[in-house]
Amino acid sequence: MRGTKRICAALAAMLACHALPCAAADGEQNLAELFYRYANDNVIASYLDENTILASGQLEYKLYDGFLALTQTDLDWDGAEELLAIRLKPQSSESGEKQNTLVAEIYRRHENSLQRIAQYTLAEGILDQTNADVDVFALNGDSGQIICCEANDTERLLSDGVDWSLVAVGFDGSAFYEVTSVSLNGTFFEEEYMNAVYNAANMLGLEPYDPVWTPLADQLEGLNMLCFIDRYPLDFDGASNFLYDSGGEERFQYGETYFVGSANQSWENKLPKAFAYLPEEYNASTANNASNGADGQSAANGTDGQAAVANGSTDGQSAMNGAVGQDAAANNGNGASDAAAQQATGGSSVQQSADNTFQFDGDYVIPDSD
Repeated sequence: MRGTKRICAALAAMLACHALPCAAADGEQNLAELFYRYANDNVIASYLDENTILASGQLEYKLYDGFLALTQTDLDWDGAEELLAIRLKPQSSESGEKQNTLVAEIYRRHENSLQRIAQYTLAEGILDQTNADVDVFALNGDSGQIICCEANDTERLLSDGVDWSLVAVGFDGSAFYEVTSVSLNGTFFEEEYMNAVYNAANMLGLEPYDPVWTPLADQLEGLNMLCFIDRYPLDFDGASNFLYDSGGEERFQYGETYFVGSANQSWENKLPKAFAYLPEEYNASTANNASNGADGQSAANGTDGQAAVANGSTDGQSAMNGAVGQDAAANNGNGASDAAAQQATGGSSVQQSADNTFQFDGDYVIPDSD
């Protein structure tokens, strides 16, 4: 793991303790704290996952699902703070296969709800090769903060080549807008392609000495790291020998993937469900959620004095539908009175409405997790 990023994560931990208080200056709870407390989704502070290759000569591909960064900040410098969330989740490709996708989301509080008002895909099809560096960081632009994502997937064991991209977006108060975007794929890049990379970095006020091949976070100081993913080999020679002769073994651990939510360092991991899936496990979980209601359960009990909270799912993610004062009949997905969710009947799962709302009254929340 790279020392620069470990230092950034340590600094973020100290800053997070100050930047993410349980209550804001005006007495209202911090939006990141509300999200962390009530959302029935994974939130990652740090997570280490094993990576293996198969005797067939393929990488054992995994899907990941969780929030890597939650931070309350004034993105467009209008004086009002929003909740910025960086989420890694499985999303369907054009061919219909699930692939790891990194998404930026903006939530804003309205009365008793957190409502998602914008989202933008920062990188897709990532973590499908043996080495990877994915960094999300914030910069100051002319009229607000710029959210940047550099993603590098490199194949160094099974073949050769790199998939690299740099995407930067701003927020205008209602939607994300693209500041710059450039991507490369291959093993060698001619001058015109590298010039496009330098130009994109320069647009952000960055002057890297070795773009593409060395992560920006390892070249430049002062980047406000939000989260990063680092996939690296542990035993390259052993993996090479395994591919030459597996000795009857089905798989070999060649490396690890390290997930760090730099903005989440004051918290522990929140893992109400699996974060890492094999595709078949994820598909089975999705099917199970659709038939049973949520995470393999028909219902879950409410908290803080609530009588019941009925659970459902959308795209394999959990969603909660609850109302204070309802009796245990809500556990069956019936009798739920909240207008933000549809009633579950006939064995189908609870479906969230299209308003992308987390609702809470201090004791409960209804998350949209699509």
